[in-house]
Amino acid sequence: MKIDCQRSTNDPMLTWMRKVFEQADKTALEGSFVFPALRPILLLLYPFTSFARCMKKMMDDVDKVTELRRTGKRPRCDNMIQMMLDAQTGAKNDSHASGKKVKTLEQRHLSSNAVVLLIAGFDTTASALAFLLHLVAKHPEEQDKILHEMEERFPGIDELSFEQLHELERLYMVVKEAVRLYPPVPLMVARTCTQDTTVLGHFIPARVNIVAPA
Repeated sequence: MKIDCQRSTNDPMLTWMRKVFEQADKTALEGSFVFPALRPILLLLYPFTSFARCMKKMMDDVDKVTELRRTGKRPRCDNMIQMMLDAQTGAKNDSHASGKKVKTLEQRHLSSNAVVLLIAGFDTTASALAFLLHLVAKHPEEQDKILHEMEERFPGIDELSFEQLHELERLYMVVKEAVRLYPPVPLMVARTCTQDTTVLGHFIPARVNIVAPA
């Protein structure tokens, strides 16, 4: 199976991820946070939501990819899915070698973690790249330094590999500075009020969850 989210705006995986974000604030998922007491009922409704259907399709695709990798029908690729597959295989081998039962990573855990990583990196990566390009455009001297470093280290190479990108120190510094100035995920602090209290004139009853920027 082929996924090309960068060149095709109609790629199925990209479409499902968009729908996940569109439906995230319209489903039983949000209601379970706002009204914890209704969570058992809302969980029964969750499988029938558009959000759940999109998540199911993404999970099915991840299952297909992992099966192709596991059976050798697709080449190895150094990414998170491959790392989890290697961990799963290594744990099984350790179990056979020692004769002791070793807890292994189940397929449902592998698929769930892969989908979480996809969703978590969808909007955050887009935001980080947008701010990075904005800053580089405002500071063309940095753009020249990055370009000079690339031409000096990898002359004549049009497309750099993942490993080669890690060797570009100036680019790494610029990316880190962009994320520092414009963090794609603002840090939040969550606390549960243990008793009725008043803060700056605002009454907060007990057992209410408070979320505030760090």
